[in-house]
Amino acid sequence: MYAKRFIPKPLMTQQAPESNPVLEVVQVAVQTCYTLLWDLWHTASNRLSVDTGKIYFKGLPFYHKAGMKLADCIKADKITFKVYENLLDSGLYVVTSRKKSFYSLLYNRYYETIELPDVYVRTYTDMSKKQEQEICIKLTGAQVKAISSDDYLTELNQQLSAVDDRLKAQKPYAENGWLVYKLKDDAVNFRINLSDGFSDDLGDYSIYLDHGHTLDLKSSFGGLISGPSGTGKTYLIFGLIYQLMSKRNISLYIGDGKGDQLGTVMNAILPTRKSEVTGEIEQYVYTGINCCNLVHKMYKLMKSRYKYLGVKRSENVRKLAFADFDKFNLKEIVFIIDEQNLVVGALDKKQREQYIKELVALCQGCRACGMLPILSLQHATAELITGSKSDARGTTIKAQLSGFHILMGNPAQILDEDKRAVFGNGADLPETNFKPDEKGVGFFKTDRSPGVEAFRAPYLPVDDSTKLFDLLKEASSVTD
Repeated sequence: MYAKRFIPKPLMTQQAPESNPVLEVVQVAVQTCYTLLWDLWHTASNRLSVDTGKIYFKGLPFYHKAGMKLADCIKADKITFKVYENLLDSGLYVVTSRKKSFYSLLYNRYYETIELPDVYVRTYTDMSKKQEQEICIKLTGAQVKAISSDDYLTELNQQLSAVDDRLKAQKPYAENGWLVYKLKDDAVNFRINLSDGFSDDLGDYSIYLDHGHTLDLKSSFGGLISGPSGTGKTYLIFGLIYQLMSKRNISLYIGDGKGDQLGTVMNAILPTRKSEVTGEIEQYVYTGINCCNLVHKMYKLMKSRYKYLGVKRSENVRKLAFADFDKFNLKEIVFIIDEQNLVVGALDKKQREQYIKELVALCQGCRACGMLPILSLQHATAELITGSKSDARGTTIKAQLSGFHILMGNPAQILDEDKRAVFGNGADLPETNFKPDEKGVGFFKTDRSPGVEAFRAPYLPVDDSTKLFDLLKEASSVTD
C-alpha cells in the first residue's frame, strides 16, 4: 500500500511553490469539497495520506471473508489506522534528507512516497468470536526484527487503548510471512448471571463458562476441575450443573466424595425415582464411598450402550456404521465426581482396584457412546486421582480427560505445582484483571484452545440456599 508521508513543516527547508489566483481558488474548492464529502466522515492522519475510509475499501474483501459486521469493520479500520501510525513511530521509515521535491497542493505540505505493509485487523462484537480477534502485519525479516521488542508491543497497546481500552495485543508470532498479534479482549471475561433471566442460546451440547468462553460437551473427552478450598470450585460446579439440567438431551449424575453441600442440595433436586422402562429405582446422586457405585453403574451402562449401538449398526450398516449416539435417540450422559481424592481414600484395596479399573475404562471409551466424565479435586495430581503413588493409571486418567482442564483461583492463589498438574509443564497463565479477593475466577484450556485462558465462573447465589435451591429445581424441571 503506497502512501504519502508528510514532512513536518518545521523540517521543510523549501517553501511552497508560488501560486497564482486561479490555482488558489482551485485549491480552496478542492479542499472544501474533500472536507465535506470525505474528510469530515473519516479519521485522517496529519502525517500520512491515509484515513479510515481508504482502509475500509482496501480491507473490504478481508472483512467479508472474516464474516465481520459493519461495526466490526469500523473498529478494525480505526485499529489499522493506529497501527500504520505506530509503524511510522517505530523507526521503520526514516527520513534521510530534509530536502524534498514533492509537494501536495491539497495538504500544502511536502511529502515522500513510502510503501506501507499490508495490515488486516479482525475484530468482533459477537462474544463467541472474541477469541479470533487479531492484527496481521505483512513484514520483511528486517522489519520484524525492528519491531520485535517489548517496547514496540507497549507502544502498540497504548495505541489500541485509544480505540478500545479492553483490547490488549499479545506477543506476536510469525505465520506464513505475517506477524500475527492475537488480541485479548477483557469483554470475554464478563461473568454470566444465571439467576437473572439467563437465556441459553448455545444449542444442545454446549454450555457457558463466561460470555466469551464455552465448553463443547459432545466432542469432548471429559474434563478435570481443580482448585484449593475457597477458590470457587463448588461455585463453578453448581453453575455447570444448572446449565446441564436445562438441556433436554442430557442426563446428569452427581457424585460427592465429601458428602457436603453438593450432595445435599442435589439429592433434593434429583431424588431417586422409579424408571418407567425397567421398573428399577433410578438414583442420580451418590455421596461418600457410594460414589464407587456411581462409577460401576456408568461402567455397566457404557457396556450396554455399546452392545445396543453394535446391534443397531449391524442392522443397517450403510446408514448407521458411523452414526453418532444421538442418531439412536440416546441422551448424552454427564457424570460429575467431586472430591475424587476423598472417594479413593475411603475405599479398601479391593474396592479401589475395581473403582480405578472401571474409571480408566470409562475415561478411555465412554465418549463414543455419548457419556462424559468430569472429575473434581483440590489438587489434580496423578497420586490423588488414584490414591496411590505407585499407580500410573492416574496419569492415564488425566491424559484421557483431555476435553478441558480447569484450575480455579487467582494467580496469587495458584501454586506452581498445581499449575503443572492441571496444564502441564511450560504452561503460562495469562495476565488478568481479576481483583485480589474475587471468587469464582480461574483458568482453563481445552483440547482445541491454543493456550491457557482466563474466565469468570457463571454466577449463582450459592450464599443464598433458598434461592439457589429454587433456581436449580426450576432448571431440573426442564428434563423431568
